Amino acid sequence: MFDSETAEWLVQMYDDHGKMLNHAINNFLKKQELFLIYNSDAEFRSVSYECYTFLSKKHPYLRDHTEMLFIYIKEHHGIRSQERNGVKIPYINGVKIPYINEEINNWLEETWRKHQVNLWKFTYDWMIKFYEEEKLWPATHRKKVMILGEIMSMTTSRRVIFSI
Repeated sequence: MFDSETAEWLVQMYDDHGKMLNHAINNFLKKQELFLIYNSDAEFRSVSYECYTFLSKKHPYLRDHTEMLFIYIKEHHGIRSQERNGVKIPYINGVKIPYINEEINNWLEETWRKHQVNLWKFTYDWMIKFYEEEKLWPATHRKKVMILGEIMSMTTSRRVIFSI
């Protein structure tokens, strides 16, 4: 959940300009492959500058709202980091995660506690992105077949989505 100041800012942007700015920001952030492993103000500041540069062409009124953009991005990171498969989860509080081994699981939990970086969420999102973009797969895992006179690309390996 966003802080009340951030939520009020988004509502005010909508009231003043008729734009749901959070959608534009979120679409930009989805393209940032490493966003979920950011943990420092410098990283959030950098991505907020990139986002501002990208959005300011269509939304010039953002000029006076760069700090709120930074705050929104940082809060958005916190919210997304606590999701698993689109469902908000309490990562530390007893959520069952796949057991790899004690050392790795402890490291993942410690990373969350120290840095607020959910490596499970990052890995899951990256895996889904890779799964959905077959062009990123090695050519040896794809096979061209003729169906009704059209050449189509089919995978030769089984597609499996792992649930974490």
